[in-house]
Amino acid sequence: SQMFGVDFLQWYCWIGLWAALMHILLAILNACDLVTLVTRFSCEVFGSLIAVIYIWDAIRHLVGMFPHHEQLTPFHTASSSAAALLSVILAVGTLWLSTLLSGATSWHVFFKTIRTTIADYGVAASIVIFTLVQFFPLWDEYKVDRLQVPQTFEPTLNGRSWLVPFWKCPVVHIFTATIPAF
Repeated sequence: SQMFGVDFLQWYCWIGLWAALMHILLAILNACDLVTLVTRFSCEVFGSLIAVIYIWDAIRHLVGMFPHHEQLTPFHTASSSAAALLSVILAVGTLWLSTLLSGATSWHVFFKTIRTTIADYGVAASIVIFTLVQFFPLWDEYKVDRLQVPQTFEPTLNGRSWLVPFWKCPVVHIFTATIPAF
């Protein structure tokens, strides 16, 4: 969006508005068979954006936990290196278990409804399991970083309001938003 000189959120909003308008028109015209032609592009883009942000932030945080040779201070001890390694093990374990459980539909054990339930809730279950694993008394001496939750509920970018000013999007980009909306 920077290459074209348009704000991403404004253009993304117009994609959603165009897609909604197309769905409404298809419903009014009772053209339900044509709904399959309207893509889920905007949902997929947003989902991918959120996934990339979380993955990048997790990797950056995990790598930052390990002391670099130039940055060794009295605060970086064997205990902090062990806590960093434990954090990596917990992260990789969560990924492994969620991948394993999400593929439960292809297993040959259990009834189909049980396999489907395991696959549907596998990611949430693996997060809960490995969140509980970090509290084992064996690892009390290692201080694993936990999610920092802000005290206020506000947009992460300072100075930005909750409402995206989609009306400020240039007219040409309003109409180019119909391409990914379709």
